[in-house]
Amino acid sequence: MKQFVDGSDQAFAELLQRASGACIRFRQQPMPPGSQPLVADVGFERDAVSGQIRLCVTPVRPGQAAGPEVRDWLASGTRDFGNPGDLLTWIRGPLAQAFAPATTPLSADVALTDMDAVRAGLEEQKQAIYIDAGTLSARMQEKIRGQDGAIQTLSAAVARHLARRHPSRPAVLFAVGPSGVGKTRSAERLAEVLSDIDGAEGEYRYLRLDMSEYQEAHRVSQLLGAPQGYVGYGEGSQLLDSLAEHPRTIVLFDEIEKAHPSILRVLMNAMDQGRLSSASGSGAGREVDCRSAIFLFTSNLRAEGIVEELTRRHGFGTSMIEDEVCRSALLAAGLAPEIIGRIARFLVYQTLDSETRAQIVADAIVEVAAEYGVALSRVSPFSVIEVMKKARGRSFGARPERYFIDELYGAVLAAAGGKGVTGPLALIGPPYAVVSASDSDPEGAP
Repeated sequence: MKQFVDGSDQAFAELLQRASGACIRFRQQPMPPGSQPLVADVGFERDAVSGQIRLCVTPVRPGQAAGPEVRDWLASGTRDFGNPGDLLTWIRGPLAQAFAPATTPLSADVALTDMDAVRAGLEEQKQAIYIDAGTLSARMQEKIRGQDGAIQTLSAAVARHLARRHPSRPAVLFAVGPSGVGKTRSAERLAEVLSDIDGAEGEYRYLRLDMSEYQEAHRVSQLLGAPQGYVGYGEGSQLLDSLAEHPRTIVLFDEIEKAHPSILRVLMNAMDQGRLSSASGSGAGREVDCRSAIFLFTSNLRAEGIVEELTRRHGFGTSMIEDEVCRSALLAAGLAPEIIGRIARFLVYQTLDSETRAQIVADAIVEVAAEYGVALSRVSPFSVIEVMKKARGRSFGARPERYFIDELYGAVLAAAGGKGVTGPLALIGPPYAVVSASDSDPEGAP
């Protein structure tokens, strides 16, 4: 009940509005000192016709600190009020006094912690990180094929952000382009490369949030946590927990156009203030600094139109034209203008040509083989062609190819892995087999 004693008038009014014609229950609320047990469920219910309000509690044995009115309520389990004013007066009067012994402030001269150590620790977190944008771009392009322009822009923006000793907000970038061309993989790869380059400063984490799962207002609690007393309280929060534990997190908000407006409002505040706050009925929620994070939004809205317009205007690589075209197209597609207005830089991912797709398939075959414990140094061109034929006509870019690779070559790779074959190996065929790379010809045939 302490959260209701300290709650604002606005929060109280919102609670009573929700309680009209229904019982709003808060679980495991702290009871006044001396009560047995010390926590109990509390409920608010307001008659939609008369306006009368009933305050319910799971009966407990009251302590001596509580006055007679509070003791009677705790023992009987209910107390009725004629209007909101009477209820609020009682909560901030007799009920607040029952909690008073537990809320006596500490003396101002009592030192709870070593503030010099706190200040020193905070200063350490603000050290700038100097990473060469060219090096970062080159490492990124080892795994992200055919998107050199977008990767160079991403690398330059990230390097500038990390070099800031006192950033005021997270780096905010927006990747646009068709599905399956490397937007998500770029965020994954960025975390990997930064962790490798800047190993002395610790690991960079990657968090992907699929915005198609956040199309309802109540989903905000999954990001920030539920207020005390609400369902889900204490179960953690995906975004807040990750940023609290690892401030240098690359957060991918995938398909941002699908997020509910309440989710967008939370993100807009983070982009403006560099902080995220958990929901709290008492106003004492947790606040997390997200200024060291990198926020990457993605969308495939109007992707083809954006690419066509930039091609027509020879605008690829020209930041002003890319910015203008992307903002106009996304606004026309209905994306929230408040989000678009807070984007620092747009990254345009292009449709992959056949040669680039072939390189991606070859890379993917090597990666899938590694999952079976097989280290391939050569891949038959026929094995690449087979995968590309199977994926032809599908509209998901490079994404499905791993499934086809596993379907086509999984058995062969599993057999080689089971035999513990080592050394530089090659996938040859057809018929497909894994052999020593020295035993295969340049074309990968037996």
